Amino acid sequence: MDWKQLIHEALKEGKGPLTVTRFGEIIPSSSLWVEVRKWVKVFREYGMSPGDRVSIQVSDVLPYLGSLLASLWDGYQVMVLSPFQNIKMKKEWFPADLSIIEGKIFENEELGFSLGEDPFEESDVRLIFLRGQGYMAYTDEDLNSLINSFKVKKRFSRNKVLSFSDWYRETGIIQDVIPSLMWSDLLLQGSLNWDNDKILAMKKKYHINVVKGFKKPAKENNQLKLF
Repeated sequence: MDWKQLIHEALKEGKGPLTVTRFGEIIPSSSLWVEVRKWVKVFREYGMSPGDRVSIQVSDVLPYLGSLLASLWDGYQVMVLSPFQNIKMKKEWFPADLSIIEGKIFENEELGFSLGEDPFEESDVRLIFLRGQGYMAYTDEDLNSLINSFKVKKRFSRNKVLSFSDWYRETGIIQDVIPSLMWSDLLLQGSLNWDNDKILAMKKKYHINVVKGFKKPAKENNQLKLF
């Protein structure tokens, strides 16, 4: 089954995970479902069609995930931009039909983008990320293959996941966010600023049994068992 259909069913039926952000906000699947429907309506009101490109640069988790999922479900090309990096020049080289910047919507002309050469125009690419001086692109087929492989490897079913990955890069979205929304009971966004005591406390509070993307070395005499 297509991963978008699995998330659609989980959210619509209220079976998806609670999403807990690093700021302590709890987002139930029902709220994410409402947010996705809102963005679907917004995009359609702007006249977006399958194959059009949406650029997303949003730090707040709820509108970020809502606009991302809505864009993918309706067949747009989605360019994910980190809200924590200055990437104005890259955006000028690689425009979108519609840009979501911290909750505000801009059409291409409003931002003064120069169309220039577009390597993914009229292609079946669905998800685009900046990487160094270039781009990383994924088709629907790529996403289905990768996401399903992570389900097998990481056994996401009924897990409660603590993710330290960057949710604005391909690893965070493809390895953590989408599989967790499909198969897990809970998705908690961690911060690399947390020390081991904080991590252990959060694991206990939310009954976490899978920790992903943690790269800091554990302190001596306070070793952190991740799995």
